[in-house]
Amino acid sequence: MSRVLLTGGSGFIAAHVLDILLERGHSVVTTVRSQEKANKIEDAHPKYGKDKLDFAIVEDIAQEHAFDKAVVSDPPFETVIHTASPFHFNVTDVQKELLDPAIIGTTGVLKSIAKSAPSVERVVITSSF
Repeated sequence: MSRVLLTGGSGFIAAHVLDILLERGHSVVTTVRSQEKANKIEDAHPKYGKDKLDFAIVEDIAQEHAFDKAVVSDPPFETVIHTASPFHFNVTDVQKELLDPAIIGTTGVLKSIAKSAPSVERVVITSSF
């Protein structure tokens, strides 16, 4: 099966996508904001070793080059599924807190793929807006 990068691994959509990918035998690296979030996902999937489920820490998707290291893998990724997008209910500035990071994160992952992951054949982008 293929190697997949799943961004936003601790999010609602990604949790479901991750379950399906693992059930179908894919090897998945998922991005999370912290090691604590990675530990929670790992604890929820105890039967999968690092060969099937691994993590890349991307603390802030809105930072330039945030995904540069995450898109590099051995074996290389064939697919990237981008679900990472900030969301919370205590928004005071929608543009600054939700829209800008979502747009910057999406364009950032695409730039990182173009620069450092020539093996990627498919990119899936999801959106909550």
